Amino acid sequence: MSVRTIAWGIALVALSACASSPVTAPVGPDAAPVGDAPASGDGPVAADAPAVVDAPAVVDASADAPAVADAPAPERREVTVPPQMIMPGQEVTRCREVRLGNVAPMLVRGIHVSIPRGSHHVIVYRSRATTEQPELTDCRGLSGILAGTAPLFIAQQPESGIDFPDGVGLSIAADQMIRLEEHFINTGSAPLMVGARVTFDLASGEGLTAADMMFWGTAGINVAPHTTGTAQYFRPALPGVNVFGLTSHTHQYGVSSTVERATALTGMGTELHRSTNWEEPPLTRFSPPLTFAEGEGLRLVCSYNNTSNGRLSFGESFNQEMCFLWAYYYPSQGFHVCFDRICQALPL
Repeated sequence: MSVRTIAWGIALVALSACASSPVTAPVGPDAAPVGDAPASGDGPVAADAPAVVDAPAVVDASADAPAVADAPAPERREVTVPPQMIMPGQEVTRCREVRLGNVAPMLVRGIHVSIPRGSHHVIVYRSRATTEQPELTDCRGLSGILAGTAPLFIAQQPESGIDFPDGVGLSIAADQMIRLEEHFINTGSAPLMVGARVTFDLASGEGLTAADMMFWGTAGINVAPHTTGTAQYFRPALPGVNVFGLTSHTHQYGVSSTVERATALTGMGTELHRSTNWEEPPLTRFSPPLTFAEGEGLRLVCSYNNTSNGRLSFGESFNQEMCFLWAYYYPSQGFHVCFDRICQALPL
């Protein structure tokens, strides 16, 4: 794949700068780098929903999604990132804001994203903008996230998507404004034509339970040249939630990322999600959904092999690293974003 994912955390870099001190030790609840680890062997359209990776049912997840009898067929709408040419060596993030055109508040029952082979990484947001910006313009990744521009879906594969459990959907306003953000770097020797298509399946909110996302991660990445290392993050689950999908995100030096059910930053845990492909990490689904006992939460572990001549740290560029997870859950307690010490729930 000639175009590689680049970092989309410029806004989160700014967030980390707002923390009271650099992240060098476990934070609240817990996040810690384990750097320099020794190397080891260790308009209505029709679209088909792409397959996603299904996780085995979790035995102790007893809360099923609410059932909906005789649910009407969903309303289908589409927005696009228009075709654009990316030149060799060009790194760019571009955005547009367009109205979805739904006449009443609704719930999203499914989102499906198609990205041409050779491009990667599209973020689909609910935007609070009041005016459309249909032209593609240069933008900063994740800008506005703490002001209510919250992700609905983050596409990391040529074909990806999520269908919500029966009786569950993600709320949007009437005539919802959608922000599309695409970020790439062309590492090849020839120009590339890129773009994206996003399809929404919508339903009336009557009788449905609202869902949302948890978006958590750490800047605690510190790996010396030509060594391996890890970054970890733990946070207790939101009370009373049911998690039905999650995934992880690293960059090119990430050799694996896992998410575990755990009670602390270290110690015993039960693996829920594993990715060994930094370019196309799977979206792991849970049916029945995950539930959490008191004190339990999600532990994220990102492992790196720093083959470069420089020290590896957190950052937005292709040659820096990230360590994030995002999870879909219900009932909604808002879009929940945590970045080391900074944690905030955004009601939408």
